[in-house]
Order: sequence, then structure tokens, then C-alpha cells
Amino acid sequence: SFFVVSDGHRGNRVSHYLSRRIHWRVASMDEFERKEYGEALRLGFMAVEQELFKAYATVLRGKEPAGSTCCCALVTDDKELFVANVGDSRAVLSCGGVTVPMSFDHKPGLPEERQRISRAGSSVIEGRVQGRLATARAFGDFDFKRNRNLPLEEQAVTAKPEVLRKQLKDDDEFIVIASDGVWDVLTNDSVVTFVRSRIAAGIPLPQISEEMLDYCLAARPSRADVAVSGIGGTDNMTCIMVAFLFGRTWEEYVDQIRARYGQVDSEPVIEIDPSTGLPVSNSPPLKTMRPEDFVAINPRRKTDRIERASTSGNPFCCYAEEDEEDQDSLEPPPALPAGVMHEDDGEISEKAAMDKTPVANGNGNGYHSEFEPVEMFVPPAADSTEKLEPEVVSGKPVAVGPPLSMSSPTATVSA
Repeated sequence: SFFVVSDGHRGNRVSHYLSRRIHWRVASMDEFERKEYGEALRLGFMAVEQELFKAYATVLRGKEPAGSTCCCALVTDDKELFVANVGDSRAVLSCGGVTVPMSFDHKPGLPEERQRISRAGSSVIEGRVQGRLATARAFGDFDFKRNRNLPLEEQAVTAKPEVLRKQLKDDDEFIVIASDGVWDVLTNDSVVTFVRSRIAAGIPLPQISEEMLDYCLAARPSRADVAVSGIGGTDNMTCIMVAFLFGRTWEEYVDQIRARYGQVDSEPVIEIDPSTGLPVSNSPPLKTMRPEDFVAINPRRKTDRIERASTSGNPFCCYAEEDEEDQDSLEPPPALPAGVMHEDDGEISEKAAMDKTPVANGNGNGYHSEFEPVEMFVPPAADSTEKLEPEVVSGKPVAVGPPLSMSSPTATVSA
């Protein structure tokens, strides 16, 4: 099974393309057939990045380069979990109620990211790449990838994924993959605690997802509020929850979570209204700043429209569109939890060793990568889009693309 959250910025061309394409590209790699899933994810991600690069050098030349984060979870037939991440969407696993981070945010201030940014001739200003982009890894964003002496993998902003692997066991309960609009409000631990508590109460995953996103939504600020208080609005969000049944029925799974619940010493963070059983709705706005800061840093208001959370018709691949948010921390990521392995140490692969010699490749851009340019991908579906033009569905993020296989309950919600 394959699950994707892609969170776009500066437009939705790239995030929409990822939601339609990334799982097909990964599954098409020879490494995938050989069950070298970590390598397949890395090569597949960079192959899609090359496709996007070619599109922006040809059919989309002159368009503002949109970008997107991407967090993918792959569950294999051998009960291995692989998570490939680019950017600041995030995946968190519940192991018997213990929070296991399966990805780390790629913030520009992290030492590894800052070093790559510096080597590419760029800089980190106020926690952002060139003072503009709040994530150090993303698909697209080709105006940050202009060093002609470096391949795409080593540009200031890269789409090379960080891949983590874990062998799933019976006490691994569920995984939550969400865009940063969720993690700006809730910690990893609070998400795991809340989801477990609602599963133990017999609540289905779609409702749990909606409750969590409802909690994260801030009240829509009026223009007067923005002018007077500097409240800058709210991010939109996408969330996927996947329960690992391991052959059990949903009822048996709920009974097991209920029996385990309370054995882990963790304090619920989300306050529940006892009269309704729902999260208390008076959450504060996500971002506040002084009026002068709002004008200087964020001259464009966020969208005036805030959609209520709604369950998508396809629970596998989603995207959300956002404005970049401020960086929260420059601290390096914590050590990997027990049982979680890092899959992307070293180069992408020996057989795909890069020739870092600058070349002129026909379109005058001077980029060079080990991935050969490919023709624009047309998804094998009746509603496929051409030239990366996004599909518009009532102004909401859409979920598209079939999974490789499916066996566990999921909930996908976008707000």
C-alpha cells in the first residue's frame, strides 16, 4: 500500500502532479521489483523531479515555479514500513501508544541542510532559503535551483528524500501522515494520544480525522483583525490515518487498542467537550504577528476562504496548497528511535553515480543529473490532466491516483 501527502506552495501544479504521479514512478523502478524499496523511493522521487524540471523548461517556461513537499508511506507485503520525506509534511507512528517519528522536517537552519545550501551558493536568512522559502527540500521551486555546476540532487533546495524504514510488529497500531498545518498546532505525542483515545472509544478513522482538523482550524480573521491585531490567518491541512489490522477485524482492532489504552503515561493535549465528545473549538489562531511584521513579511493575505474538513472520495493520495510558514526551530533532529533504520546514507546508488560536469542539454539551462529527461507523463486515467494543469474541484484539494494495494482502514481528510 502506498500513501502520499503533498503540500504545495506558490500554486498547486507540482503538488497535484505528485499526487497523480509519484506512486506510479516509484513502482516502475527496477529496484521496486527487486524489493529494494528504499532505493526505489529515492530514484523514483528524483525521476519525478527531473520530469517537473523538463516541464518547467519547456511547456511551462515563464510560469512562476511552484513547489511542494511530499511525504510518502509504503507498506510492503513483508510488513515493512518505508517513509520517504521531502520538506515539512510529517509521518508519525504509534507503537503501543509510544510515539515513533518516521520523518523529520527539513528546515533550512539544520546543519546538513545549511551546508548544502551554502555549497550551492545560496544562504539562509531568518530561517528561510534566501529569506523566502521555509523548507530546505521540495519538488519544483526551480528558481532556487540555478547552480549550473551541480545536479538537481545537490541544489540549494533538493527533492532528494530522506528515507526511514521500520519492520512492523503487532504492537504497531497506526500511522498519521499530515501536512504542516497540523504539526504547527499539535505535537507528535498529542496526535498519537488523541487518535488512540478516539479509536478506543470506537470512533471510525474518518471522523477522528475530521475532529483533529476541526481542532486545528483557526477562526477566519476579518480584514479589520489583520489590520489591527496582525492575525495572519490559518494554514490549510491534509491528513491520512492508516490503521494496521494485521488480519484482525476492525472490532478486534478497537478492542485491542481499548485494552492497551491508558498503559502509556502520556497526557492528552486536545481538550474534549464532555457534552459532545468533540474537541473544544475555541483554539487560538495559528500565527500572530505585529501589523508592521505582517506587511513586511507576508504582504499577501492568505485565502479568505476556509473550507470545513470533509472526507475525500479517494483515501490514498492527497495534496494541499499553502503559503510558507515561519521556521519554528533550528535544532537538529533527534536520534532515530529503536527499530527505525535510516535508508539513505551515502549516495543515491553506485549504479547511478553522478557525472557532475556541467553540460548544455539542449534547452540552455545547463543542469545535469544522472536521470535522463523523459516525456511528460500522462496519467492512465480518464480524467488525466496535461501539462501539469491542476484539476479544480470546488476550490478544494482533491485526492487522486489508485494505490498499489489496499488492506487497512484509512481516513483521508483535507481542510
